[in-house]
Amino acid sequence: ETIVETLEFNLNRQGYLTEVFKNGQQALAGLNQSNPDLIILDWMLPDMHGPEICKILRSRSVSVPILMLTGRSTPNDVAAGLGAGADDYLSKPFSSVELLARVQA
Repeated sequence: ETIVETLEFNLNRQGYLTEVFKNGQQALAGLNQSNPDLIILDWMLPDMHGPEICKILRSRSVSVPILMLTGRSTPNDVAAGLGAGADDYLSKPFSSVELLARVQA
């Protein structure tokens, strides 16, 4: 919760509009209704894993860039996230400067 709130605050402060979903089902349903420019996705959600959500979104032909932002940092984790359809991968702990640079890119 704290990371999400801090992330949302920092993105809003930089002029980005944000929408937060608390679990995978909310995200999948909400993304049917919105048209985001970027999806920032955690690996560990209460009901689904981030790579599973990536695969579902990509199977729906969602081409929005997806940034995995997660505490899982082994090379196998990174490969699994990217292999599931994520465009970028950033491990926690992370620098807010680096995150904002990746969001801008």
